[in-house]
Amino acid sequence: MLVMILYMYMVSKYVHGIKEHAWGQRGLRFYDPDFHIIEVSEPLSAVVKRFYDQGMTFEEISKKTMLSVKMAQRLHKKAISDN
Repeated sequence: MLVMILYMYMVSKYVHGIKEHAWGQRGLRFYDPDFHIIEVSEPLSAVVKRFYDQGMTFEEISKKTMLSVKMAQRLHKKAISDN
């Protein structure tokens, strides 16, 4: 019951719903009961994998996400090993 009450409270107190940032990461922000802002976002490894699966090269992913090519490759490797 308490979990449901907290869930209903948080759902009604969004800073914003799901938003895609300029670098491609999706996330949302909401207020906790003390009105601190909580941000929940997808891992960057998921962002890199999504872009790669859409046909982007690591160089294009690097430009879009502002990550180095090496870091994009490392995050992609992590994403496929996590599945």
